[in-house]
Amino acid sequence: MVQAGSSSVSVSSISAATSRGQNKLASVLSGSFSGAVVSVCVQPLDVVRTRLQADAAKGISRSTAGAFRVLVKEQGVRGLWRGTSPTVARLAVGVGVHFLALEFIKDAIYNFSPRGPGQKHGQLSPVQAFMSGGISRGIAAAVTCPVTVVKTRMEYVSASSIKYKGTVHALRTIAASEGASGLMRGFWPTVLSNAPFSAIYYMLYTDLRQRFHKLQWWQHWQPSLLM
Repeated sequence: MVQAGSSSVSVSSISAATSRGQNKLASVLSGSFSGAVVSVCVQPLDVVRTRLQADAAKGISRSTAGAFRVLVKEQGVRGLWRGTSPTVARLAVGVGVHFLALEFIKDAIYNFSPRGPGQKHGQLSPVQAFMSGGISRGIAAAVTCPVTVVKTRMEYVSASSIKYKGTVHALRTIAASEGASGLMRGFWPTVLSNAPFSAIYYMLYTDLRQRFHKLQWWQHWQPSLLM
């Protein structure tokens, strides 16, 4: 009887662990795919933003519409999607790493932190959610920093006389001419601008989700138009 019970517990534990692993993989794949799709859609706005910032550094003042017209005139419509490949790589890898790190970090923080008063099993406190979101996003920003450098340089082609043939060529060229430090330019501003945003976002997200779940307002809501 004891052996049967132990076997049952072992099978349940393995099944639970397998399910958690599958959930983590699903989070990574879903996050990577959605990040890639979104990056393609908003790339023109990113290119225009980069152009406005670079022009402002040179003392050139333009409106968003003006920068858009100049880009199309100088580089054609395809110029609006310049730097798409590193952008897709950055967001696909970055979002995937973020989701993966978030799954592991929130489990680790929950398991090794003391429970607060009234905290339910598996429920993150606001501080735990803040730490989980910030640390995971900081890791993702650090991992994708080299691709972020490439993205920015490819978007604003006139910033350098070097014409990059693609993401890999840009990575090799920058590493050869500037060393590893060239690929990590802007590391701390990138991490410090991303981590606090995700920390606050995830803290508010988990807190509001728990509050709405307690209210369970959707169970009592019936649209009158469907009556």
